[in-house]
Amino acid sequence: MCVEDTLIINTKKYKSKQEIFDTAGQLAVEHSKAMGLPITFVRNGNVIKKHSDGREEILGIAPKRVKIHKKVINLKK
Repeated sequence: MCVEDTLIINTKKYKSKQEIFDTAGQLAVEHSKAMGLPITFVRNGNVIKKHSDGREEILGIAPKRVKIHKKVINLKK
């Protein structure tokens, strides 16, 4: 069974696309764990790979988020 099949079969109604993406991500992690594959995630700014035997490997540091400020430009004719 793949993630897409699970989402189509599931009868839950999602309020937003973000809920669908969250569910798809959770299902992908569960399926990967069931197959014994490592999971990569960010915790406290570190990129970590967790292996099926519980061992964790720090791969690097995640870049800090950049705050984008809204800028309005008015064009005159």
